[in-house]
Amino acid sequence: AALLHKKEQLYKQELAWMRRQPQARATKQQARINRFHDLKKEVSGSSAETDLTMNFETSRIGKKVIEFQDVSFAYENKPILQDFNLLVQAKDRIGIVGDNGVGKSTLLNLIAGSLEPTKGQVVIGET
Repeated sequence: AALLHKKEQLYKQELAWMRRQPQARATKQQARINRFHDLKKEVSGSSAETDLTMNFETSRIGKKVIEFQDVSFAYENKPILQDFNLLVQAKDRIGIVGDNGVGKSTLLNLIAGSLEPTKGQVVIGET
């Protein structure tokens, strides 16, 4: 990564030099122009997209990922959740949508353990 960064910096410097339209008559300048074109191929080739596969699958001890059991939560007597039940199992997909102030962040904070429910319990499954 550091070598690529160094080559990209050199490429930028040489590109600025090329934009000043050097005369290609002198041998040194012709060699520098040739090196610029080689560097351009090298930098553009190395920054091309490559396929990267990452596998995050791990074996789970159980199917339960998270479970809300009769969870209630309120901010200053304003109920956000009331007797909320939810079971999220492995490979389930969930989406959290709603208007501002309806409890999306509160739900995530309850999952993360940053907030404690006023009633009920949040059970995190074992991994």
